[in-house]
Amino acid sequence: MFKENIMMSLENIVHNKMRVFLTVLGVIIGVTSVISLITIVEGATSDIVEQFEELGVSQLNVQIFGTPAKDSLSPQDLLDIENIENVDVVSITTSTTGTAIFEEYLMEDLPVIGKDYTSFQQYEDDLIGGRTINKIDVANKTHVANITKEVEQQLFRGKSGIDKTIFINGISFKVVGILDDGRSSEEIYIPYNTVMHLNGGNRIDSIEVFMDDTSKGKQITADLEKILDRIFQNAENSYYIFDIADLLEQLDEITGVMTAMLTGIASISLVVGGIGIMNMMLVSVSERRSEIGLRKALGAKKSDIQILFALEAIIISIIGGIIGMILGNLLAYLAAVGLSIPFKISVGGTILGTIFSITVGIIFGWSPARKASKQNAVDCLRDS
Repeated sequence: MFKENIMMSLENIVHNKMRVFLTVLGVIIGVTSVISLITIVEGATSDIVEQFEELGVSQLNVQIFGTPAKDSLSPQDLLDIENIENVDVVSITTSTTGTAIFEEYLMEDLPVIGKDYTSFQQYEDDLIGGRTINKIDVANKTHVANITKEVEQQLFRGKSGIDKTIFINGISFKVVGILDDGRSSEEIYIPYNTVMHLNGGNRIDSIEVFMDDTSKGKQITADLEKILDRIFQNAENSYYIFDIADLLEQLDEITGVMTAMLTGIASISLVVGGIGIMNMMLVSVSERRSEIGLRKALGAKKSDIQILFALEAIIISIIGGIIGMILGNLLAYLAAVGLSIPFKISVGGTILGTIFSITVGIIFGWSPARKASKQNAVDCLRDS
C-alpha cells in the first residue's frame, strides 16, 4: 500500500509539473542558500586557518617591551625559558631600520630583521634563490643577508642579487638568498647578533618559543608567564604572549556563530517554500474531493488518505531539496573559484539541507493531509 501511495503521489506531481515547479521554488532557493553559504564559510575559514597554521601553531610569540630598569632578556633569561618543560627551542628576533644601497640605487627606512638559525630554517620554503642564513653565519656574526624579492627588484633592477654586495647603514653585506613570503614585503634578514651590532646594543625585540607538545600549550604559557613576571618584576605591559592556537579557537567560535546566523537567514526562504507547499496541497485537496470520496467509499481509512497527501508534500519538498543541493554546491564552487578559496562539499551542509527539506514537507504537508483525511465521503461524492 505504501509503495502504491508513492507511485500515485509521483503521478499527481508529474500531472501538475508547472504548479509543482513554481511551488517548489521556495524550497530550492532555501536549500541552495543554506548549502552555498555554509560551504563558502567553511572554505574561507579553512583558508584562514591554513594561513595561521603556516605561521606556526607549535610556537608562542612573545613581544618584549621591557621596563626602564630592564629593557630586554639576558642569556640566562633565555636559558630559563628554554628549560621550561615541553619547550624545544627559543628563537630570538631583533630589528632595526636602515638604508640599503647598491651602486647608485638605494632604499630608505627598510626593516632590517635579525633572526637566529632556528628561524632561518623556517624560511627554506620561501627561498627562491641562493640559500638561507645558516648556523655558522649566526655563530660568526657573518655579514650576509637574505632579502625579499621586492628588495631585489628595487635594488638590482630586475637582475639577480645573489652574491652581490649591498651596504646597510654603511656596512657591507653579501646577499646569499632571495625570499618570497607571498606578502609583497620589502625586508632584509640578517643574523640577530649582527643587528645588535648595528644597533650598538643587545636588545631583543621578541622571541619565539617552540613547543615539543602543542597539547601542553596552556601549561607552557603559564610557566612562561611566571618566568617573565619574575624577570620584569611583575611590571604591567612589559611583555605580550601571542598564541596562534588561542586565535584559532576564537576563530572557530566566530565561524560557528556566523554559520548559525547565515543558516537562520537562509531558512526564511524554506519557510516561504513550505507555505507555498501548504497552499498548493490545500488547493489539491479541494480539486480532488471526488477522488477522496471514492477512496473512502471503497474502504480507504483516514490514515490512508492522510499518508497519501503527506507523502506528496514530502516528495515535492525532497525534489526541491535535491535540486537545491546541486545548485548550492555549484554556486559554492563558483564562489570558491572567484574568491580563490578551497572548495569542499560540506557534509554538514548537505545533511542540514536534506533534513530541512524533509522537515518542511512534513510540517507544511501535515495540515492539508489531515484536512483531506477528515473529508466526508458522501459530501465529496455529492459535490463532484
